[in-house]
Amino acid sequence: MRTSRERLRFLLALEGQEVDADGTLLSAVDPYPAYEDAFGTAVKNRPELSELRHRIAISQELVTIANAGDKPRLDLKGGIGWRNLDVITADASGTVWSAGVFFTYPIFDGLRTRGKVAQAKSEKASLRIDEEKLLDAIALETRDAVNAVREAGEIVKALSGTVSQAERLLALAEKGFEYGVKTRLDVEDAVLNLIQAKGNLARARRDYLVARVNLELVKGTLGEEGPTVQPKEKQWQPAESIPGIFMEIIEFQPRLDREDDAAK
Repeated sequence: MRTSRERLRFLLALEGQEVDADGTLLSAVDPYPAYEDAFGTAVKNRPELSELRHRIAISQELVTIANAGDKPRLDLKGGIGWRNLDVITADASGTVWSAGVFFTYPIFDGLRTRGKVAQAKSEKASLRIDEEKLLDAIALETRDAVNAVREAGEIVKALSGTVSQAERLLALAEKGFEYGVKTRLDVEDAVLNLIQAKGNLARARRDYLVARVNLELVKGTLGEEGPTVQPKEKQWQPAESIPGIFMEIIEFQPRLDREDDAAK
């Protein structure tokens, strides 16, 4: 008991304080969750899977960017500054500026664009493989967690009946002792059996609660109350025209940070 308290104090990071646990392990055995529902919730809520899918979306855009290396390009460039030019008989110092529109069309780039596209596609394929591996791992963890909850729940139900039987046997032993057909040793054996049965039941209830918590951890809903509301993800959409690109650059507001046009 003292060792368990010290471990609890260590986990709570409490130094120089006495800690103790209060409460009961009483918990009703809820209906067992279905594997399909638990796996679906895990796919929606696991943060590492969401992060990997965002990386896959980014890799798709990188493929598009790499594929644009051999496409025509229109640039608007400008500059402003100060020039200090002093000749013996003249002074041309002052503000200078320049602006222009530049159109470039790469005829041959040594297959550099094709190589970058192949590299970007290879990185995207690697991320897809990582996604499938992660989904398989989550599926295995979910199945193990669901089976652990079912197993722990059945053990709790079975041991609850054992405790009831031990209490009944103790009552019979006490009655038999009163009528002289049972000895004191028989009563003490019945008491010992009841204590052992209650101890096993308490341990089983603890295992059931741990299994439930582990299932919530696997589902990615640990610490959340109520149904999880998934926010609608904003999809990046390129501007449909050159003026639209200019407006995004001037406003410093790309399409990724805006609300969808349909929602406005």
